[in-house]
Amino acid sequence: MKIVAVTISKEPIDWPLQGIPHYVSYESIHATRNNPYRYVSEMARIRNQAVKTALELYPMTEHVLVCDSYYVEQPAALRQLISDYNGECLLGGALWGLNRVTFPQVFKCQIEWCDTWSVPDCAGHRYSLDTHHYKTVNHRTGLWNVSSVGGVFIFPRQVWEVGTRFGMYEDLHGCEFNYFCEHTNLPKMVDFNAAFFRETVYPALKCLRVSLHLGRFRFWRKPA
Repeated sequence: MKIVAVTISKEPIDWPLQGIPHYVSYESIHATRNNPYRYVSEMARIRNQAVKTALELYPMTEHVLVCDSYYVEQPAALRQLISDYNGECLLGGALWGLNRVTFPQVFKCQIEWCDTWSVPDCAGHRYSLDTHHYKTVNHRTGLWNVSSVGGVFIFPRQVWEVGTRFGMYEDLHGCEFNYFCEHTNLPKMVDFNAAFFRETVYPALKCLRVSLHLGRFRFWRKPA
């Protein structure tokens, strides 16, 4: 199976999988999440150009692995995703966020599904976390059908060749990933055996606001 990986990044990154070529787009994103219409539009354009360039550089590619920079340095999960991919679907990784507050004694840390915009089907799925070990509780395993996948997924090149592209919905009912997924009839699945992690840091005051349902705040930072 000939796969090329595609990543958008602000800085140089090390690709951990030998034998799988990796193209990185360093194009600047001239938008912020404060303007979601412009942000999603920009991301769609940059992702489309990145995949186009990768396929031009590696014309024998049969499948494309989209991998956001947050998840590049997680080789075990990447290998698991590739191993479970059958070539006839859009297969995404399980995207977990470690929610942490600046004063851990105040609130218990927990791991929950971190991308509910791209993959609303997985909202509510959680891990538990103690102070020393990751522990799974009622953790789903295997493949699960979803409406869309998120920041790490593999798709057959034929999806691209028939004209499927990243894009933006005017009502923003999804981001560029949802647009891509909803324009192909192939099955979309999340691989819960391929677990990818990000970390969320909540200042204690904002965590309190969340607990009181006064607003939700997410501030992501790349794991060390």
